Amino acid sequence: MTKQSQQQGFTLLEVLIAIGIFTIIGVGSYQLLNSIFTTQDHTQSQSQEMRQLQRALQTLAMDLEQSTYRSIRDEFGDFQHALLLNEGMYMLEITRRGWLNPLQHPRSKLQRVAYDFDGSTLQRYYWMVLDRDRDSEPRSQVLLDNIESLDIRILDSQENWYDQWPPLELNDGGEVQAGNPVAIEVTVNSKKFGKLRRVHSLAMLPHTSMTLTDRESAELSTGSGDES
Repeated sequence: MTKQSQQQGFTLLEVLIAIGIFTIIGVGSYQLLNSIFTTQDHTQSQSQEMRQLQRALQTLAMDLEQSTYRSIRDEFGDFQHALLLNEGMYMLEITRRGWLNPLQHPRSKLQRVAYDFDGSTLQRYYWMVLDRDRDSEPRSQVLLDNIESLDIRILDSQENWYDQWPPLELNDGGEVQAGNPVAIEVTVNSKKFGKLRRVHSLAMLPHTSMTLTDRESAELSTGSGDES
């Protein structure tokens, strides 16, 4: 073979084959990177939704586990029990302790909160006062969306479950048959994460009686809601 033949360049066919190979490699690399980024975005989206779900359940747990026996007067002046389930405007309504007050506003450390479910969204409501006036509007926040169902039940000290509280069953003397509420079960059915069930203790919540105690009557008349 002569020196001239050894110095010949690539043929057109070889160039086309090389271009084709590099094109295939480039397309494959792009698809791989695109798949990685898509998976990363999906993972981040799921992580964000999981954090939202965890925050919502944690908020609900803090409210329930700090529930206390403090009945209220609503905006119409009517007596409302310390604990309400599927009774009235909201799915769940309770009075809770431990409302932080870092700015030392002249208000109670007790707080009235409510939860409601509209078929897909869980919302939390709270009032700035315990005993409301006609212009007392609740503040609201969306805790969770993309929910298929939300179920709440209350367990009493006699190990009976109720989906409404106060229960409607009365004994022959016209008194509520149920015992003290001791636990509350919350079942959330999320479209992405399936069904999650939580049971929270209500050990700090005495019996929701049908009448006001002397202390409650005094608190309602003075508007005071702080614990002694």
